[in-house]
Amino acid sequence: MTYKEIFLETPNKKKGAVIIPTGILLHDTEWFNLQGCIDIFQDPASFASAHLLIDLDGTRYIFGKDNEKLYHAGHSIFNGRKWCNNFMLGVEFLGDTRKKPLTDDQIKSFVEEWAKPRIEKYNFINAVITDHKKVRTDYINQFGDNGGKIKAKRDIEQPEFDRIMKILF
Repeated sequence: MTYKEIFLETPNKKKGAVIIPTGILLHDTEWFNLQGCIDIFQDPASFASAHLLIDLDGTRYIFGKDNEKLYHAGHSIFNGRKWCNNFMLGVEFLGDTRKKPLTDDQIKSFVEEWAKPRIEKYNFINAVITDHKKVRTDYINQFGDNGGKIKAKRDIEQPEFDRIMKILF
């Protein structure tokens, strides 16, 4: 099955900044309003985006090229490197995995048609795929929360993360 892919360039990126992706950072949107998510990623005042948003039916919304620095991670650290926007691809799954698991279409679209080609192209291994909760928690643990201004994140729930990783690797 081939899932639909729609390109909607975001203004929420560092113009002219080129990254070499070394991993994938998974998120869920925490809500089920597709148009609301698209609107946020299109609003320059939000400073929020992702390389990819996957709808419940598997449709992929692409907001930037793999080599573009998009704003999806904020205060973050992964494997000793700060600022995950500088080296990771941001993926958002529409929905809240605390309330409802990812759909089979979301997982198939991500794994088979989007992630596997990039894993091969960029020679990723399972150790370079993580979630937003981990990179934010690691940042706070190492650098502090700036007097409570940097909030912890909850994100894609562990069972869903594990489900994806089991299929990928």
